[in-house]
Amino acid sequence: MSYSLRYEDIGLRDFKETWDYQADIFKGLVDIKRNGAVRGTMPGKLIFVEHPHVYTLGKSGSENNLLLDYIQLRAKDAKFYRIDRAGI
Repeated sequence: MSYSLRYEDIGLRDFKETWDYQADIFKGLVDIKRNGAVRGTMPGKLIFVEHPHVYTLGKSGSENNLLLDYIQLRAKDAKFYRIDRAGI
C-alpha cells in the first residue's frame, strides 16, 4: 500500500487562524471517510507554519501555571489561547 503526502508551507500565521484551518482539514477528512473512502486513498498533509509569539494552555491546565500576566503578554506582543488538547 502506498501513501501520498502533500506539503504546504503557509508561512507566518496567527495560532488561532492555523488551528481553525487544521480543524477544517480534519473535518473534511472525517466527511470523506464517512462517505466510504478507502484507507490510503486520501493524501496526507504536512503543514509548515510559524506563529508570532503565542502561549497556549491545554484543557487540564490552569492559568495559575502561567508565568506571565496579561500585561506582560501584551508587552511581549504575545497572544494567549486556551486549547482543547492536553498540555500546559
